[in-house]
Amino acid sequence: MGSSSPANERRFLNSIYGPEGQELSYRRTGSCCHFKTPNGMFNNGALLDTYEVTYDGLKEPIVLYIDMYDYGPLAAPKGFTLKASSKI
Repeated sequence: MGSSSPANERRFLNSIYGPEGQELSYRRTGSCCHFKTPNGMFNNGALLDTYEVTYDGLKEPIVLYIDMYDYGPLAAPKGFTLKASSKI
C-alpha cells in the first residue's frame, strides 16, 4: 500500500467494487499475521490489517487482509473489480 497509513487502506477499499459493480461496505476488524518486511515498524516485520467487507447479494462477509507497509501496482482482490478511475 505504501505510505504506511490507514487512510491509504480506506482509499484502496473505496477503489474497488463487488464482482458486478456493487458498492462495498467495510469495517476494520483488527490486525494479525506477523510477516517480515524491511518497511515494517517491528524489527523488520509488520502486521496485516483485517477488514470485513460486504456488498449487496453477498451471503457472508469477506475478510480482506491488507499490508499498509509495502506497495505495488494497484489491483483488485480476486472476486472484486477495480473502479476505472482509481489511483492511489
